Amino acid sequence: EGANLFAREKEIVFSKVELGYSGTSWKNSANINLKVSEKGVSFPDFRLVNPPQEMSFAGIVSFSGLSQIQLLANQLDLSLLSAYQLVDEEIHGKVNIKASWNGTLQRPEIESTITANSLKYGKFAWDGLDLELAYQQNQLNLFALLSNRKAEVLYINAFIDDLALTNLSDSLRKASVSLKIKSSELNLAVFSPLKRELDSLEGLLTMDVD
Repeated sequence: EGANLFAREKEIVFSKVELGYSGTSWKNSANINLKVSEKGVSFPDFRLVNPPQEMSFAGIVSFSGLSQIQLLANQLDLSLLSAYQLVDEEIHGKVNIKASWNGTLQRPEIESTITANSLKYGKFAWDGLDLELAYQQNQLNLFALLSNRKAEVLYINAFIDDLALTNLSDSLRKASVSLKIKSSELNLAVFSPLKRELDSLEGLLTMDVD
């Protein structure tokens, strides 16, 4: 598809790429090729590894605004978030991500699947998290399931209609929302580090909202 979209393209080859921060290093596992023309840029396989972790990007970015981008990530170690000081508490777990973007900023089609296992955040631990998101024609579908010992700690299933990403604040006020939430003994203290204004938040949440 990229070869058909770009006429008289030029190819740029990166034989060595290394990104390092806070004691971690990501390197390319093969040559990274960028194809550039007056119409846009394509990158058939931009792959970085920090074994056993791996991330890859592929797609086309057109200067007219049309983009096709895919992201794959395998065995990402969440402890990197602590190393990069992106969270206050220590966090652990392994994450796999599959995501795609097709279209323009005004009318994108987005799909994303995230799975995580052996999660630990501060003193809290769960077996796994499954997250699915799909956005198309101003409609958003969201599914999330946090589980522990085969029990559903938190279940979310949401549908939002008439949600335009170009003016998100206005759109959220006008959008139609269908929401189902179930929780079984979710410890509220897990949210304390997310808000610096809260000294402590305690208790167990059990709810069923449909």
